Amino acid sequence: MTTIERVTTTTTSVPLHTPFVTALRRTETTDTVVVTVTDSDGRTGWGEAPQVWQVTGESLASATACIDAMLAPAVTGRGLDDRDDLAAAAAVVQRAVARNFGAKAAVDAALHDLVAQAEGTSVAAVLSAGPDGIRLRGLDVLTGAGSHGPPRRLRSSSAAEPWRWVTRSARPARS
Repeated sequence: MTTIERVTTTTTSVPLHTPFVTALRRTETTDTVVVTVTDSDGRTGWGEAPQVWQVTGESLASATACIDAMLAPAVTGRGLDDRDDLAAAAAVVQRAVARNFGAKAAVDAALHDLVAQAEGTSVAAVLSAGPDGIRLRGLDVLTGAGSHGPPRRLRSSSAAEPWRWVTRSARPARS
């Protein structure tokens, strides 16, 4: 049985080739927490949580503390033999703490990377399977004013599988 042996974090600052400028800030680097999750078979999965304190309210220190104190203990020792174990570990990560989205995403990505390596496939291939193991043909994104799901002609086939659809309401810009 493959288990999660350790979760480690490190921080880094990566220079951007051109400055990134928004109304909130100007930066020439991106700061990120890098997460490694190592399993009992010696594989290492990688995840990362870029932090922009002004935008997300999360910092390198808060993400690192969340991972080291809460998320790492929650997943260390758990089995990670298949996608069911992956789903269970990912659920534990999501329930371990409130908010801390970047930290949770970094650990989740590292767990997905481990499973992909164990299966000899890519993270994209792991992510492209639905919760029941059915492979998706692609991710359809619907946009438009007032869109609340797939078009009527597709609703009957997607009603039982709402995870197949991402919707986004577009609103006219104010002048």
